[in-house]
Amino acid sequence: MNKYIISLFATTILVSSLNANNKKVNSLDEYLKSIEISGDLRLGYLSYDYNNEKALGEKNSYETAIGGVVRFNFPIYKDNISMTLSPYFSKSFSELSNDNLLSDYKTFASIDSDFMFLGEASLNLSYEDISFVLGRQIINTPLMGDDDMRLTPQTFQGAMLNYKVNDFSFYVGYFDKWQGYDAGLLSVENKNFNEFQKMGTKDSSGTALFGTEFKKELSFSNIFSRAYYYDIDKYSKVFYLDTNFNNQINNDLSTDISFQYSNQSEDRNSGVDGFLYGTMLSLTYKDLYVAAAYTKSSLDKEKSLFTGFGGEFFYTAMNEWSMGNLSSGYDEDALGLYTSYDITNKLNFSFYTTTYETDVDEVKENDYMISYSFNENLNIEAMYFDINDEKDSDNSYDIFLSRLIYKF
Repeated sequence: MNKYIISLFATTILVSSLNANNKKVNSLDEYLKSIEISGDLRLGYLSYDYNNEKALGEKNSYETAIGGVVRFNFPIYKDNISMTLSPYFSKSFSELSNDNLLSDYKTFASIDSDFMFLGEASLNLSYEDISFVLGRQIINTPLMGDDDMRLTPQTFQGAMLNYKVNDFSFYVGYFDKWQGYDAGLLSVENKNFNEFQKMGTKDSSGTALFGTEFKKELSFSNIFSRAYYYDIDKYSKVFYLDTNFNNQINNDLSTDISFQYSNQSEDRNSGVDGFLYGTMLSLTYKDLYVAAAYTKSSLDKEKSLFTGFGGEFFYTAMNEWSMGNLSSGYDEDALGLYTSYDITNKLNFSFYTTTYETDVDEVKENDYMISYSFNENLNIEAMYFDINDEKDSDNSYDIFLSRLIYKF
């Protein structure tokens, strides 16, 4: 635990104790009762099965683990000032796992088999339409945000200011480190995914972001649009724009048409340079959802596409694969088809399929997902991801992921 976290924890205890004597709270006992506690506990199973272990340099693996988040929100002043401390943890069951977890991203509990750390530790300020969060936090922007792909979510260390006025929301932020599943994939500092590390490159000092979101209900359509600019130190400058038009035809039927665009310029010869555009069409009829999406990137020789620091990503992003993962220097196309159906008000089945293609690569991913909600606090989900290398079947593999989630 670094000095930053120790200082924040000490400040929380001190300010919380002082708060116990204000007019709203007459005793420490009353103050302790005012602390909000929430979170979720998860039991998960994860397996990787490779067509050719030798060709990929990986071994088939499986792991069973328990983990989750316990979130404490300490009120300081009315509803305007509070502090959040959230321990993240995971523990692998060795009896229900094998010892082939050679890659950190293939695990629930890191290659160390367990972890516990403060995934969130922040000071939260709000006044009318302005909010400010300083510290470790969950954020959600198009190309930088929470990807909840394991037992604990992805978080960022820094500051975020949000101002809402009329139909607009403005965001200004700066973040120097992150942790989580995607951080483990990039691993610029060779750390486990549950350890905070730098973003972009090991020499990057951080990422500044500026964003605007617009939401308006009109007589002919509901419009939601976002524009974000990410300045990633010594890595790339990324502009992102998307717009969605939702049309409610009647009580049972609605349609959406969406467009997105991203322009990326490299910094310090990082090689991350190019642009992407895409579109998505979807239809919702009662309990059925169907959609089709297309994205295309344009890259110069030896250049690559920024794949994001989590977030909602590009329209054709799947659970395992996304734009920018094929060979560098080649323009890439992706076409996806998606469907989801609520069989009952508790049971849902979804199937997504997307093919990614360049002049030299072609990968197809099929995702099958089923979820069941026992009640508002307890649900279970099972996901099967089938990744097929259409050029070389030796590179194909399957992933199975299941989670039992209890929220409190």
